[in-house]
Amino acid sequence: MDTYDIDAIRGDTFPGVQFTVYVNGPVKNLTGAIIRMEIRKASKQGALVKSLSSVSGGITITNAVGGQFQIDPFKVEFDAGKYFYDIEIDISGTITTYIEGIFTSIQDVTV
Repeated sequence: MDTYDIDAIRGDTFPGVQFTVYVNGPVKNLTGAIIRMEIRKASKQGALVKSLSSVSGGITITNAVGGQFQIDPFKVEFDAGKYFYDIEIDISGTITTYIEGIFTSIQDVTV
C-alpha cells in the first residue's frame, strides 16, 4: 500500500489528482474495476465527511488498461483539520486498498 498525503484549502476547489496503480512492477489493469474513496475526520473510524466512487461520481478511470484513475476536482466544504482517507479497488469481488493517507483541510482567510 502506498501513502499519499493531500493538502487543500477549505472553501477552495481541490484540483484533483491522477494515480497510476502498480503491483510488483507492472501496472494494474483496472478494466471493470469499482474504485471507492472515503475521507473521515480525525481518525480512520471518524465521521465520514466525503465519499467518492467511480460508480456514483468523484472518481474517473482515465486509462483502465494503463492502471490510471483520477480523483476529480471538488470543493473542500468540510472544516479545517486533519482527515484520513483510503482508496479501495474492487475487481471482480477482490477488494484491495492500494492508497491511503492524510487529507489536510487548511483554514482559509477569505470566506
